[in-house]
Amino acid sequence: MTDAIEPNQSAFVKGRLLVENVLLASELVNGYHKSSISTRCAIKFDIAKAFDTVKWSFIVKVLQAMNLPCMFINWIHICISTASFSVAVNGGIGGLLYKCQRY
Repeated sequence: MTDAIEPNQSAFVKGRLLVENVLLASELVNGYHKSSISTRCAIKFDIAKAFDTVKWSFIVKVLQAMNLPCMFINWIHICISTASFSVAVNGGIGGLLYKCQRY
């Protein structure tokens, strides 16, 4: 079973805590407010359960209804419509898989 669990997985693994993800996120954004670094943005959308059942056009429409900037909505659309995945089988990476678009 250890071959199927990545070292960075912290949920549902004995001896690892989900809160480790919170600490990692905190470390990633630490210092974003400093003026000495370029403007940046960190976004996490948790649509894992709905990803395969919600049409991407619906997600875009919801973001538009929230009056978010068009550039931001385009970024999100690019992220969800061009996602690629890598599958590990018996410890070896099986290459990239690309998600089919659902419009």
